[in-house]
Amino acid sequence: ERFFHLEFIRGPEGELRAMEANIRPPGGLTTDMFNYANDIDVYKAWADIVVSGSCRVIAERPYHVCYIGRKTSKNYTHSNEEILRKYGPAILINTPIDSVFRRAIGDYAYLVRSPRLEDIWPIVDFIHSQDG
Repeated sequence: ERFFHLEFIRGPEGELRAMEANIRPPGGLTTDMFNYANDIDVYKAWADIVVSGSCRVIAERPYHVCYIGRKTSKNYTHSNEEILRKYGPAILINTPIDSVFRRAIGDYAYLVRSPRLEDIWPIVDFIHSQDG
């Protein structure tokens, strides 16, 4: 009945090391990524478990969802307007990030979705493209 998540880091030899156990939903846009990858509502599923002891979510993962972060300290080639004009239909969310998460995940975020992983990489490259 409790939302939780575990965080691991990969060590120098490739082994996984436990970093954190959190008794809460994951932060940032992670639950949005779960929802968009599966066309589900993880909070509704959680509520169903709390209320009735079960949920009927089928996570088929029809989409790949990618988080793309940008830092204000970098000089990117393309403006937000250019990004949205070129890739708008694939971009689910574009938003500034709260200051508490910025150092780790960037000052600005894009969530991109496609049924084909290979369609996402050109969007990542376009958003991350930097001048000189």
